[in-house]
Amino acid sequence: MLPLVLNNITLKLQNADWKYRSAALMAVSAIGEGCHDQMLPLLKEMVDGLLPFLNDPHPRVRYAACNALGQMATDFSPDFQEKFHQDVIPELLVLLDDHDNPRVQAHSGAALVNLFEECSPKIVNIYIDLVANKLGQLIETKMKELMDKKKELVLKEAVVTLASLADSAQENFVS
Repeated sequence: MLPLVLNNITLKLQNADWKYRSAALMAVSAIGEGCHDQMLPLLKEMVDGLLPFLNDPHPRVRYAACNALGQMATDFSPDFQEKFHQDVIPELLVLLDDHDNPRVQAHSGAALVNLFEECSPKIVNIYIDLVANKLGQLIETKMKELMDKKKELVLKEAVVTLASLADSAQENFVS
């Protein structure tokens, strides 16, 4: 079934209508666990194909791309983290600056949580300062928004992501 599903996903990812792209990315999220062994040899190709959708013009497509990568980090851990951290983490960090789309920001944080949960301390240490600083800035910004506009979605996810980073970094996480 995987070849048929991937062929359909590939066609939908090329569609100009954001709904098709979003649905295709959500399908990628759904098939990883059930098709683990068949997808494992295709993982690099799939990650390379998904990363551009983190920059899609439509926020729901960016959200779905975060979802797919976060789910893949869970389904294919720890191999996913070892092989793709240098490609995925910086791209997800960029989405934390998408202040016009708080759901995209929050889901980027959630994908980072999935990634950090199974990351080796060696990998976490590469990113700890960068991610902690980015999350600190985000939390400060969202605290101001919360006070001004009563928005808390991204603030919650930023705090959860920072906690996940601290947990993964263990003794290397210093305030």
